[in-house]
Amino acid sequence: MSKVTHREQDKMRYTMKTNARRALKTRWGQVARDAHEQLIHQDDIGFYIVEKEVLQVLRDHEKAQQPEQKVPAPTAAPAASVSVLRPMVNPEIVKSCLEALEQEEEKDMKHAKAATQVSEIKIEEPKAAAPKQDAKAARCDFKNGARKPLKGKTAEVWAMGDKLLKELGRTPELKEMKAAMPSYNETTVAIQFYAWRKYNGLDA
Repeated sequence: MSKVTHREQDKMRYTMKTNARRALKTRWGQVARDAHEQLIHQDDIGFYIVEKEVLQVLRDHEKAQQPEQKVPAPTAAPAASVSVLRPMVNPEIVKSCLEALEQEEEKDMKHAKAATQVSEIKIEEPKAAAPKQDAKAARCDFKNGARKPLKGKTAEVWAMGDKLLKELGRTPELKEMKAAMPSYNETTVAIQFYAWRKYNGLDA
């Protein structure tokens, strides 16, 4: 597997490599599944896929297939013997994936442009306390590509991150989080630590 460094927000994580292979086939087809050694990466947390890489593989495959779509019929053979090579990927799926890639690139450009204008925006402090969010709104607390959990052990990991951030005066490291929560599953702590850091804009 590749050791290429990717941004955390671009990673689609899986606990097992078999799950990642299954996701490649289910979501993008057999071509993506066949390229799993190229597309599935591993780091100290687990396995992950980068969607942009998958879409690039599908696009390269489609280009490679285009010149070989049809096989000329032999001059002496009847017309019924003419065979057509069918690509392994449904053209409609490839087309939709390419459109999704273009939309993703356009979205990144808009985000970059918006980021340069943040300093020009003046945010006024509310004069009165904001109304309390209902349960449905709380479930949709999504920011910086990460969703904040409401309860359970995942929420406890986030609470520990807030506590260490306040006590240390800096972003805590993963090993410090694990040391502060020794009875918790290390994989759960690691995944929620990176989600908490992304949500709060604390990515390294």
